[in-house]
Amino acid sequence: MCGAGTLPLEACAIALRPRPRPRRSFAFERWPSFDFRYLAAERAAATARIRAAPVAPIHASDRSAAALGVVSRNAARAIC
Repeated sequence: MCGAGTLPLEACAIALRPRPRPRRSFAFERWPSFDFRYLAAERAAATARIRAAPVAPIHASDRSAAALGVVSRNAARAIC
């Protein structure tokens, strides 16, 4: 029941702790009280938490060879 690999790929993404896209903007950045220094510090902290690899292996299986092919292609396009 691996399907498209959503669960193992999500597990990998969570394990790597990726930060949001670096150039993503948020509506609160236009608020008068917004302090860019705080956001910069949060982005730096998120970057420091990123892992190069999961700390434990993540396995997925399916009895369908076709499903495993889909998972392999999806994994190749994913961050994991």
